[in-house]
Amino acid sequence: MTQYRVPVLEQFSWQPPVADKDLTAPPGGESKGDRYIVGGSATGDWSTHDNDIATYDGASWLYDTPSEGWSCWVSDEDVFYNFDGSNWVVEEINAISQAVSQATSELQLVSAATVAIDSQLLLVESETASNNSEILLLESECATNATAILSVDSQLLLIESEVATNTSGLLTKQSEATYDSDYGVLLFEV
Repeated sequence: MTQYRVPVLEQFSWQPPVADKDLTAPPGGESKGDRYIVGGSATGDWSTHDNDIATYDGASWLYDTPSEGWSCWVSDEDVFYNFDGSNWVVEEINAISQAVSQATSELQLVSAATVAIDSQLLLVESETASNNSEILLLESECATNATAILSVDSQLLLIESEVATNTSGLLTKQSEATYDSDYGVLLFEV
């Protein structure tokens, strides 16, 4: 069967998709209709066809030499390439799309990290609230203890007051004290 190519295909700036653009020799096992952009320094059947689009017709390779402005989807990279007159370059819109995609991925990572930090903050706030409850409990116990201390202090004041009263009473009775030489002490009668 004879295959005829539409002669105007090479006139279109948009080209049908290709499988790869970096190969320098036919991959082997190709099927009829497989298309590739031939990589630099090509060898074998593709030698002398750098940057051409090679299409397998089932028996041999057919080559289309690109013109400036041709655009082609490269399937293994999921990217559009444009021919600038000497090289195939990533289409600018693809570069922007890839940058947006990468930024979105990074934003998702930052968002995930923020969620993790937020959950840690909630955990810390929860622990702080728990610790605040413990502090309030301790403060309450301290207040209770302070009340007990005040109570003890007032009893001590009362005792000190009684001692002071007794001391002044003792001081007034000092003249009635006798010295015990066996024990080396003054004896008071209270």
